[in-house]
Amino acid sequence: MNSGIEPAEVIDALSESLRQIGRKYETGDFFLSELMMAAILSTEVTRMLQPHLVKNKARKTIGKVAIGAVKGDIHDIGNIAVDNLAKKDTQDIAEETKDCIRKASPGGGHILSSSNSWASGAKLENCLTMVETGRKFGIYPITVSN
Repeated sequence: MNSGIEPAEVIDALSESLRQIGRKYETGDFFLSELMMAAILSTEVTRMLQPHLVKNKARKTIGKVAIGAVKGDIHDIGNIAVDNLAKKDTQDIAEETKDCIRKASPGGGHILSSSNSWASGAKLENCLTMVETGRKFGIYPITVSN
């Protein structure tokens, strides 16, 4: 951190590197061992940066998330099917994400997630598409049309 580079810049570069590594793994250009090494290294870099991120508040806060349930309330979290994240293309995932936002958002509040986890077979591009679509269309007032 003595080089003058902001911790957020390092995190952004690390994120882009992981995207590229994920793409190479998906196309067969990288092997599982290379993917695992990238994960181990990124975890270590993130651990090393953590004190600097907290100290410098390098990331801009764009909102808060509160997760909880009212006693007796029935709710549903996670409607982007893990199988679809693994098998469908990015256009299908974007449409499924918009449909989830359209259905879950009226009346306030929604939580966007995969159906139960980030499965090992999920395509990185599909996971990123779900997140990016959520960021684009999941902001109030909701503007996703039928």
